[in-house]
Amino acid sequence: MHFIHLTIGLALVCASFSIMAEQTKPLVLGMSAPLTGPAKQLGLSYQSGASKAFAEYNQTREATSPAIELQVLDDGYEPLRTVANTKQFLLEDKVFALFGFVGTPTTNSVLPLLRKYRKPFIAPLTGSDLLRQPDDTFIVNFRSSYGEEIAAQFQLLVDKKGYKRIGLLIQADEFGASVERNILEQFSQRNLSPIHTARFKRNSADIFDSMTKLQQFQPELVITVGTYSVISEAILLSTEQGFTPAFSILSFTGAKQLASALQGNHQVFASAVLPWPALSADSRDTDDIYIEGFHAASFVVAAVKACGKSINDACLLKELKKVDGFSFKSNQQNTKGVYMLQLTKQGFELMM
Repeated sequence: MHFIHLTIGLALVCASFSIMAEQTKPLVLGMSAPLTGPAKQLGLSYQSGASKAFAEYNQTREATSPAIELQVLDDGYEPLRTVANTKQFLLEDKVFALFGFVGTPTTNSVLPLLRKYRKPFIAPLTGSDLLRQPDDTFIVNFRSSYGEEIAAQFQLLVDKKGYKRIGLLIQADEFGASVERNILEQFSQRNLSPIHTARFKRNSADIFDSMTKLQQFQPELVITVGTYSVISEAILLSTEQGFTPAFSILSFTGAKQLASALQGNHQVFASAVLPWPALSADSRDTDDIYIEGFHAASFVVAAVKACGKSINDACLLKELKKVDGFSFKSNQQNTKGVYMLQLTKQGFELMM
């Protein structure tokens, strides 16, 4: 009889430890981003900011609360590699959710997979309208859309500063095409049109011919759609040739990375999705992509805390859409708006 009681007791203890282990199993988030190639600083900065927020949570979490583990795979900002990474996350690694994918062409390439498996897809680093469709309720965007960014650029640069001769420098892929639609809509609202549109290939800084052609039209302002590596090359090349229009960049370009690449005086405006700087006076925290990664991860941490032991897809998505400290514009987007910056000798600064 004592042996039976002992056996039952041991079984209950083992079951208790098993339940505890199951409750504290880490939540694995899958992230596909460029860690190599011309756009690598975008992926590395976003990963670094997110990892800091997750590490802070893991160090202070309750013993029964799940740790958050960020699993990152390199896609080099190439869609086919993003598809392969996403298949691995969903079919092999069985991740809890997808987080922080970087780029419009890359996220667009995995939309069929996302819609098939409907895993939570959180805080991608893109403002594309493709990820803001009403039926895609499993997608939660942290940032403002590119449409909102372009509208803010036009309000400042066209309506207030009076630029009228405007050229475009556009990445020739889904990223460029989606933002170009937003740009042309703003032109149409003002009965204007671009004087010339130059294009370049993704992951290439070979833009000599494009910039030479654009220079012939002598725009006062060049609205750009691309990453920091090619846009910085375009600005430096223009300066060497004595062609010095104003340039504008999107948040995805990477303002910190662009400023680091430019030397001397350049007239550059940027739209940003977070206040600048948003964290502290620490020099690293003035990296806009790092800041965004940190805030996006903090957003996830708050939702995980709110769900507690009952964490699952439904609870995570519900809590992600009502995290304290963020205003909600729609059922899929958390944002505090768009901020305009201007490049100075000290780097980009918030325009008042």
